[in-house]
Amino acid sequence: MKRHSRDDLTPGQREGLYRAGRQLADMFFADLRRLARREVTFAEIDMAEYLPRKHLSRHNLAFAERFLVCVLTVTRKLREPGVQWLACTAEERALRP
Repeated sequence: MKRHSRDDLTPGQREGLYRAGRQLADMFFADLRRLARREVTFAEIDMAEYLPRKHLSRHNLAFAERFLVCVLTVTRKLREPGVQWLACTAEERALRP
């Protein structure tokens, strides 16, 4: 079985991953604003669609802020050369659609 690294991607593929990560981050920043204004519950924001449903009732603004940091970190790692290891379960979750 071949081990894949980010270097296996073309520059266009790397750019596509980066742009997708940026779009996701922009969407999650909007979620944070709505949560901070108390306009919605956590289960009603876009970020909730990317997380296990069974834990949504425990999530709040502080969790959303930390998860957004993970999304931004993974987006940065996708752009860096070489193999970039994910540091935690939250980064693994941020990488998955």
